[in-house]
Amino acid sequence: MIKGVLILGGIATFAAFLITVLMGIGTADRDGRIVMPGERALTLDAGKYGVYYEEAVETGENETFEPPAGIHIRVRGIGGAPDPELDLGGLGSQIGTDNRTAEEIGTLQVSEDGRYGMVVGPPPRAGARPTITVGESSVDSLLRGLKRAGLALLLTGVAVVVVLAIRKVRPPEAPAPPAPAPADPDLERLAELQRQGAITPAEFERLRSQL
Repeated sequence: MIKGVLILGGIATFAAFLITVLMGIGTADRDGRIVMPGERALTLDAGKYGVYYEEAVETGENETFEPPAGIHIRVRGIGGAPDPELDLGGLGSQIGTDNRTAEEIGTLQVSEDGRYGMVVGPPPRAGARPTITVGESSVDSLLRGLKRAGLALLLTGVAVVVVLAIRKVRPPEAPAPPAPAPADPDLERLAELQRQGAITPAEFERLRSQL
């Protein structure tokens, strides 16, 4: 039983992590999408965001999606909100679905809740609907997956402890009763003679003692 609990727990842990990672494409544009070129006002809470370059293309299992160099993005605070820090210093993880692929090209650090204007320049190369998106960073997505996997692992440990406790308090099973001794055919014949009146009870006891 414990082995089964551990197997199920392992499957649940792996599934929780994998689902979170695969759902990354769903949170990459959680806070905004700007088709290149274009601009948009975003309502953002204080925190760190991922900035992604996305195209409506499908990449194969062994294919690499490379965002073009020379992407120009400017972000300014609106209504007195301080300008956030935009870092386009490197490439992050690649995520995708059947019809679009995105790669993290930087991060946006927002110090205060507020509205922020994002202006995106023209795409440096021709692409299938090139878009800049703002959402959960790849690091945060990974940490969320690890948290879910850790929770599944914790629940597995609790289940194992419960199974062990149940086994410990369960009373031992009573041993099976011994099998009845085989009947003595001579004794059965004497009993039958007594029932028929061929021998007296005293004779029955005397003959039985001689068996």
